[in-house]
Amino acid sequence: MITMGFEGLSTLILSSTRKARLRSRIVDALEAAAEPVADEIRAGAPEKSDGLRDSVRVERDEKNLKVTISAGGTPETERPSGNGITYDEAVLTEFGTVHQPAHPFFFPPINEHADELESAASSAVSGALGDDE
Repeated sequence: MITMGFEGLSTLILSSTRKARLRSRIVDALEAAAEPVADEIRAGAPEKSDGLRDSVRVERDEKNLKVTISAGGTPETERPSGNGITYDEAVLTEFGTVHQPAHPFFFPPINEHADELESAASSAVSGALGDDE
C-alpha cells in the first residue's frame, strides 16, 4: 500500500464550501495520477491470478486529502496455510516464500513513478488553489 496526500488545508481560512471544492479537486488530481500506476501494477500481476489483479485499487479519502494504491487485502487474495494462518497472495507474490520466488509487481511501478507521483501531488494542490482564486 502506498499513500499520497496533502496536509494543511485545515489551516487555511476558507469557507467550508470552498474547502470542500478544493478537497474534491485535489483528490481528483491525486487519483488521476495514481490510476496509471495502478494499471501498471495490475499489468505486472501474475496472469494466473485474476483475484490479485482485481484487488489492485485506488482508494479516495477526501476528508484526509489522500489516495491510496493497494493490492490484496480482499477475500479473493486470502490463502490459508497448513498451520491455520491466513496469508495474503499479494504479500506472498511480492516478496516470495520458501517455496516460491518473489514476483515483485507492486513496488517496481511505485518506485519507478515515485517522482512523478510526488510532483503530481504538489501540482494538485497548487492547481486546485490557483483554479479556485
